Amino acid sequence: MKSAYASTSSSPGLDVWRVTEEGKKNENKAERQYDAIAKSILLSSLCDSVFNRVFANENAHKLWKQIVENHEGTKDVANQKYHILGEELSSFKQLSNKNAHDMYSRLNTLVNGINALGLNQVKGEEINRKIIRSLRKPDYDIINTLLQKEDLVKFTPNQVINQIIAHEYSMGMTKKGARVHLFFKSQKSCRQAFMQKSTKATRLVKLK
Repeated sequence: MKSAYASTSSSPGLDVWRVTEEGKKNENKAERQYDAIAKSILLSSLCDSVFNRVFANENAHKLWKQIVENHEGTKDVANQKYHILGEELSSFKQLSNKNAHDMYSRLNTLVNGINALGLNQVKGEEINRKIIRSLRKPDYDIINTLLQKEDLVKFTPNQVINQIIAHEYSMGMTKKGARVHLFFKSQKSCRQAFMQKSTKATRLVKLK
């Protein structure tokens, strides 16, 4: 912002910045002109939402102070959001009725929210480790052990999640997880075997 004032020309530009930071020395014509130029520069640089909150200030100094206060408030909000989302990331786990793809979708939304705040960025290797630590036990113990032996720096999160999804297919896991899938599969097999035996027994009785 100061560079915008300085570019108006050397001495007047510095006076315009002085009026913005310190206020007018008096009410003479030159000071009022500096103040008017400063207000014009400030207001023209604002987005609509901020402009509507600050444009009524009577001079450049008060206008500048409110802009700074709003900016600091925005930083406080961002820090608070970062703290909340950071806690969610720390406690993040795969849900009992969701597969790896669903888990990664939730995690990705959370990570994007944190990174959009422009504070500390959550990067690839950290995401990879979070994916592995979040996997549901004991359904993913095998792939978890295998992935922990890998150099996760070399993998993107997509590559890690694809390996986990491949594991789900190889284990016959559905969206609700291996245990639920295998339970119903075994129940179905039992029912089929029972029906086959029952039908066979009925036929034998009829033959007799």
